[in-house]
Amino acid sequence: MDYPIQVLIVGKNEAIVLLLKRLVNCFEGLQAKEAFCEQSAFDVVKCGEPRLIIISSGLSEETENRIKENALVKNQDIKIITHFGGGSGLLKSEICEVLGKSFELKTAV
Repeated sequence: MDYPIQVLIVGKNEAIVLLLKRLVNCFEGLQAKEAFCEQSAFDVVKCGEPRLIIISSGLSEETENRIKENALVKNQDIKIITHFGGGSGLLKSEICEVLGKSFELKTAV
């Protein structure tokens, strides 16, 4: 059985982060969690071992850098995307490019 790739979405704007989470979870083989602050992001990285972090809007540059540094200390192979919009097609393309594989939409049951 293949386990889904864990994705962490971090940002201050709750509505945007939850939208990104919903979009990511629409793809077969991906499972997203959210964090709205630096400490929550650290906790998810510590416990969940995400393979991809999507940095969304609202975080300071210093906070973004600390999140990236902390994640890379935990896992040097973690992929990090900075995504500030552009639609679901751009998000999918960014994810596919950084992970080196294609993802299809889940089929409705």
